[in-house]
Amino acid sequence: MNDGEQVTETFDRSIAAQTSETFTFSTTEDFSAIGTYEITAGTALETDSDTSNNIASVTVTNDYCQPVSNCSGFGDGVTLFTLEGTLVTPPCSSTGYSANLETTFNLNVQKDSHMGTLQMGYQNSGYVIFIDFNNNGGFETSELVSSGTVETADTDAVFTIDLPEGVELGTYRMRIRGKDNNEEGDLNDPCGELAYGRTNDYSVRIFNSLSVEENIFPESELVILEPEQNHFQISLSTEETTEKMAVSVYSILGQKLAENWIENEYGSYVYDLDMSYASSGVYIVRIGNRTGGQSKKIIVK
Repeated sequence: MNDGEQVTETFDRSIAAQTSETFTFSTTEDFSAIGTYEITAGTALETDSDTSNNIASVTVTNDYCQPVSNCSGFGDGVTLFTLEGTLVTPPCSSTGYSANLETTFNLNVQKDSHMGTLQMGYQNSGYVIFIDFNNNGGFETSELVSSGTVETADTDAVFTIDLPEGVELGTYRMRIRGKDNNEEGDLNDPCGELAYGRTNDYSVRIFNSLSVEENIFPESELVILEPEQNHFQISLSTEETTEKMAVSVYSILGQKLAENWIENEYGSYVYDLDMSYASSGVYIVRIGNRTGGQSKKIIVK
């Protein structure tokens, strides 16, 4: 499995010509973790004259449920969602489900409550928000962090999210569901179909503004220069990774104000940050991904 250690077991029966037999391995594997598993099985017979048909492969995917719903007819579901400075317009796919995990909402455990706003695409609609705190590929009742009803379409409704006591720092999946309250479907069932609504998944990063996060660039240093007032040149040279990284700007309270994804060009991440529009004060600039990164403070005058 996944090019790992080979398991060898013995088939001790005979197979007549032009017939088939079923063999079940006694060795078991754990597929509980979210991911894709490539499984290859084969036979080894010394007297086999044709070895071209001795191997078969199958791909097994363990993923979050993807509930089906209809959001295209009347725009049902959550159509605008803002939390801690990050705003998204949850898309309406052909199945009513989408996962946009590259979009991350940052929640600081130093805050008692996290407030956001959302809009519904249809009147008298309900919403629920789940966060998979145990990262087990599902959403339990205890992971329902917010819910409510919005009577008027296309108007802001305020919601709050309170993180559970002792929640571990890290990245989790957040599920937002919304539906027309007059139509069929159990909104509180994170996998249930909705007659009219939509389900959207995003990422949530829970961090502590008073702690040091994992440094995924142990051999590199984040350098920030200010060639002119309130214009900053951000750079980080590394040969450890070439994947895209996010340059993010936070208020001193941990609210994300801006984010842009940049490429590694010739061994460096470089970004010109214009903060001339911002109020005077201290801000935090971070470069990294959901795994970790580096941060430094800047002062806007």
